[in-house]
Amino acid sequence: MLNSKTKRRIKTAHTVLFFLVFVDALAAFGFFMVIRSSAIEAPADDQIAPLRDHGNTFYITPARARVYRALMIVMTVGIPLVVVSGVVLEFGLGIPVLRAGARANETAEPPENRQDE
Repeated sequence: MLNSKTKRRIKTAHTVLFFLVFVDALAAFGFFMVIRSSAIEAPADDQIAPLRDHGNTFYITPARARVYRALMIVMTVGIPLVVVSGVVLEFGLGIPVLRAGARANETAEPPENRQDE
């Protein structure tokens, strides 16, 4: 169905997508720590956007709120996308993206065909 070059390209694209979503998740949590440390408990002149953290409401600037929301949206959509696409690639198309050591197992000779010296 798919040649090995196409499978490698698809696997590489999936790996890049996984990495980008991972970096976005790290950025979202890191950015949250930064904006949470500078948040205030009551709205002020420039800090009017609410930020909720475990039932507590704090206020940050609207610009920081937009960046944080964008990071969270990418993470919220990206994580399920990577998981579902990995399952489809692995089980639907037979492209090994989920198995650890899949590349080594593809090229290894099956144990029953090996000849011991």
